[in-house]
Amino acid sequence: MESEARERAALLAFFLPLTRRTCEELAVGDETVAAYLADVLAEFARSDRLYRIRAPDGRRLTSVVEMLSFTRDLPGWEAERAFHRYLGDYTLFMSGLFRPFVERDGHLGWYLSEGASAYGRVAYLGGEVRRERVLYGDLSSRFEHYAGALDYLRKVRFPGLSGPDPIKAFLREIAGVIGGPSRN
Repeated sequence: MESEARERAALLAFFLPLTRRTCEELAVGDETVAAYLADVLAEFARSDRLYRIRAPDGRRLTSVVEMLSFTRDLPGWEAERAFHRYLGDYTLFMSGLFRPFVERDGHLGWYLSEGASAYGRVAYLGGEVRRERVLYGDLSSRFEHYAGALDYLRKVRFPGLSGPDPIKAFLREIAGVIGGPSRN
């Protein structure tokens, strides 16, 4: 647990300056959005976090369509909110950092639409903190801008991610940040 906390702190320390610079250069978002983008990158720097939704048989779901097919089985609004946050984060991550991979099969427009919708649902389901509702509303309404910012970040900082296995390339790229080979 302590090593995971150190790993996450190292990843945030690596990604936050990159997302801040990207948001500044593109004039999108603010410090809160830059921090959120860094958090998404740090969260999905491990494949077990990227593909954490599972089918009833235990199989990891890697398709947005498959993930959406399980929304009717969510037990209550908190689980629904957590699911939609994950879906928004996943589609933001994939349509931003792995845009060529998503475009390859012609799914970019759909990812952008589903991601914006997912964050809109998170904002609607809200919770107690107004600041979070405002953040998720902004992520929903400007989803395409923030996905574009991550695409720009990929082009500038991670140009090797457009190869045949971009996720593996990303994990290799950040392995040094977390102290050696990735544990994915």
